[in-house]
Amino acid sequence: MSTDACTDQSSLHGNLAAAIYAEFAALAEPSGPEWKRKHARSEVRVALEVEIEGRVLRAYTHNVSPNSMCVICKAEAKPHTTIRVRRTLPDSVWSEGRVRHCTATFGAHKIGIDFENSPQTEQGNSATCV
Repeated sequence: MSTDACTDQSSLHGNLAAAIYAEFAALAEPSGPEWKRKHARSEVRVALEVEIEGRVLRAYTHNVSPNSMCVICKAEAKPHTTIRVRRTLPDSVWSEGRVRHCTATFGAHKIGIDFENSPQTEQGNSATCV
């Protein structure tokens, strides 16, 4: 994979999960019980920032599919609420999704995010993470 593919901001202006899935899926192993999921998941680790109730926090992906992702974050997110996510690249954009589940795990939380029905994105400025 070329360095240019990793820093191309044009791929970040749509669905963040789809952009990450397209970038890394060929390199990743499929994950989880696919028979109960709409789309296949790939285990990929990508550094992110998430905004939960006005707080911007560091997070990373646990797995991604074309329309969703599971992230690991220290904060809890309530199911059915809006969450914003972006990569930790300069001038990256925020993608808005809906929290489908949040499970406590080893001092952090696994947050399942659905982007399928939340296509909104916006250009974001750098924020201070906690």
